[in-house]
Amino acid sequence: MSPRNKKLETDGPGHKASAKPRHTGNGTLLATRQEMAAKLGWSVRTLDRMVKARVVPHVRAGKLVRFDPGRVMAALHRKLEVKEVGTL
Repeated sequence: MSPRNKKLETDGPGHKASAKPRHTGNGTLLATRQEMAAKLGWSVRTLDRMVKARVVPHVRAGKLVRFDPGRVMAALHRKLEVKEVGTL
């Protein structure tokens, strides 16, 4: 497959497409903003707010933002853990 025919992803409106691989050092695939928001059932705007509040771990390279889904889910589990209420 030639590079011209390869479908490239964008990181949102107005951003250039990225042809770089989206893998971490341990070989797992990194998710884009749109992919991570869809996995969480959130809007991209909500995900951006959580990134800004440093609730969601992310990797930033210039303007590109990527997420390791496993780390995001683990962080949310720790931060948003529901505490059981004792019985009366």
